[in-house]
Amino acid sequence: MCRILALMVLCGALAVVTATTAQQPPDKVPLDRVNELIDKLGSTKFAERERAMKELEAFGPAILPALRPAQKSKDAEIKGRVDLLVRKLEDQQMAANLLAGKRVRLNVKNATVPEAVAELARLSGYDLVLNTDAKAFGDRKVTLDTGDTTFWEALQQLCVSAELVDTIAAATKPGKAIAGAKKAAANVIRAVPAAAPIVAVQLSAGKPSDAPVAFAGSLRIKLLKTTKMSNGDRQLLLEVANEPRLAGFTAGGMPVIVKAINDKKQTLPTSVLPIPSLDIPPPAAANNGVGNVIIVNGNMANPALNLATPSFAPFQFTVNVKPGEKPTKKLEELVGKLTVRTMIDTEPSLVIDKILDAAGKTAKAKDGTTVKVNNIKKQPNGDIAVQIATGNGQALNGAANGGAIQIQGAAIVQINGQNVGGVQNASNPFRLLDAKGESYVLAQSSNSGMSINGGQITYTQTLVFVPKVGQGPPAQLVLPGQRSFAFDVPFALKDVVLP
Repeated sequence: MCRILALMVLCGALAVVTATTAQQPPDKVPLDRVNELIDKLGSTKFAERERAMKELEAFGPAILPALRPAQKSKDAEIKGRVDLLVRKLEDQQMAANLLAGKRVRLNVKNATVPEAVAELARLSGYDLVLNTDAKAFGDRKVTLDTGDTTFWEALQQLCVSAELVDTIAAATKPGKAIAGAKKAAANVIRAVPAAAPIVAVQLSAGKPSDAPVAFAGSLRIKLLKTTKMSNGDRQLLLEVANEPRLAGFTAGGMPVIVKAINDKKQTLPTSVLPIPSLDIPPPAAANNGVGNVIIVNGNMANPALNLATPSFAPFQFTVNVKPGEKPTKKLEELVGKLTVRTMIDTEPSLVIDKILDAAGKTAKAKDGTTVKVNNIKKQPNGDIAVQIATGNGQALNGAANGGAIQIQGAAIVQINGQNVGGVQNASNPFRLLDAKGESYVLAQSSNSGMSINGGQITYTQTLVFVPKVGQGPPAQLVLPGQRSFAFDVPFALKDVVLP
């Protein structure tokens, strides 16, 4: 049993899930056979236990409801193996859910370009930023029916039809964002403060590239540039972009190229150049001290760190392709596999119910963290602003007696070698949910300061949430648990023209 538990811990920490695992439809699961195999997990014969394990895993996540009762089995062998199976199948289901692209059908007739963009924003719920002034499009009209497809594929069709070029970056000018989270059909424009730019799909007038693109559900793999090197090698710069709802995706490991076949039917040698983002710099390398002030009992101390903010943003990698025996003008097929990583929510650590009436209330998380709702207000535009004060729930070791520390700006603090956190520019974990459990869109998270009094840390922040179209009033403020999650995504690019 100990060996099984150790194996479970190891798999939970290191496993990368393949998102393309075939799944048996729930109504096709042979329950009698599943129950029979569960019993065989406790067989006295190791080979029989292993065969049962593999056959159960092959059914996919559809058998999870049948497996969960067996997690309470008194047979230690059955319980240990079922626990491992449940974790594997839950991860498969999670990977499939994350990779499932947002389904939309953009159907417009004689629409202006801004109207067509606004409609896609409304359907997807994503912010689309039109950087070109509407007057520049003149009388251009868009008539398009994408059919039922993913967001990325619909965007591709819109760019071709409306002659738009898309990029993903922060909006820097106010008044340009077409708010997908609100009533975009009515051309509602959300101003974007320069101090807190949104990161969104940027659209500008121009002829879209005809470079190959691979659509993998919620991910898009696009060829950005092809360069011929002095030794005859070609280097392909690829961009991996995730849907805006999947903020925080990044490379979880080095991509793998399975095959590269040229127009002469030759298989060419390939390699992937190192990805800089996989080399995490030490904290000192990130220290710029700009805008960060620490005051200890009224005296300014050393500047603190300013951490990069995880966000909805693409990552890139470069594939090096060796020349074949014969001159090559095109890759007919480039097939590979990505490993992507993100943070996923687990069981909530803290839930504050009836949030609209919770001003002045304090709740405690499982780890002792306290969260006080200072105030909550519904703005005239429908946004919900929540100010909270978060405490560490315990005194720091070696904190100065009667001393007080105040921090203005982003900071990480250590006292006697103990990391006490700080006000960080990081993605905010809090969720505002309606009665159906649907999340509001977190539009802004601003930190107003941090204080340490008698070893007790408290920092305050204001969260601004935006309701989705037709969403009901907020019901809960939730602080979910989180863990790192990685999964594999296969992709294929076709007809890559080589210089």
